[in-house]
Amino acid sequence: AHLLIDCSRSMGFKCGTQRKLDYSCYAAAAIAFIMIQQRDAVGVASFDDRIRMHLAASSRRSQLNLILTHLDDLQPAGGTNLAANLHTLADRLHRRGLIVLFSDLLDEPAEVINALQHFRHKKHEVLLFHLLDQAELDLPYKGITRFRDMEGTREITLNPALLRDEYLRRLHLFIDTYRQACSRLKIDYVPANTATAYDDFLCAYLTKRARLG
Repeated sequence: AHLLIDCSRSMGFKCGTQRKLDYSCYAAAAIAFIMIQQRDAVGVASFDDRIRMHLAASSRRSQLNLILTHLDDLQPAGGTNLAANLHTLADRLHRRGLIVLFSDLLDEPAEVINALQHFRHKKHEVLLFHLLDQAELDLPYKGITRFRDMEGTREITLNPALLRDEYLRRLHLFIDTYRQACSRLKIDYVPANTATAYDDFLCAYLTKRARLG
């Protein structure tokens, strides 16, 4: 298995108690622990606009400490170049396995979907955790609010109430684009709301996966 962690600056967003990146790291650590306990080989890669680190898969007990150390050190930085990084990793990973991607997918959907298809073409099983903060899901802000691009320099000041309906329409379209593409490619698409405790979320997902066989 290969745990792929998006650590671009947008993964540092939080309105609640934890950042999307922290949530991803906790879930990835739990998956790594379970798999190494089963003596499965696990590797990890992290990336923003470039690949920061790639640790090859191993089933050694010491591998868990290496993975946990890397996850503990991760901080959101850099822009997003999700599709290019996924293509690079797909080219590197020659043995078929399980690809587990943690990302908010804030990149051009058509390009990201094409990169996910690259993994499927190489016969990998793909599990996609789509991380979103509760504030991204419902735009709860009231009154005049200043919004800043976390991966750029743009700022805009406006009244969210005037665009909430259009924002939600586009958000649902964005999510449905990935959901439908993943269904077509036989990729397990799993939305993850960071307002849900990561252990409850992961336990519910693994229980459902076990029931489905």
